[in-house]
Amino acid sequence: MWYSHNMSLVCAILIAYLHFSYAQNSPQDYVNAHNQARKEVGVGPVKWDPKLAKYAENYANEERLIVHNNTHALHNMVRILPLELESSPVLVL
Repeated sequence: MWYSHNMSLVCAILIAYLHFSYAQNSPQDYVNAHNQARKEVGVGPVKWDPKLAKYAENYANEERLIVHNNTHALHNMVRILPLELESSPVLVL
């Protein structure tokens, strides 16, 4: 009985592990899904840019006001305040 219970537990853990090990969450998986959606509306594909990804990660980690900067990268910004909504002219909610 003890062996059967432990074996069931080991099998359950292995099944759970295998389920997550096949998850599609790499940057390329996201790009592929995004490009499929773009294709469906007749827009060309995009590609993953590690330099831009690092810039975006650093930018997101900074604590500062939401303001446009003078880089070549395009970005949408929105900040939700209590009972108030601010958005850039690019993004109108």
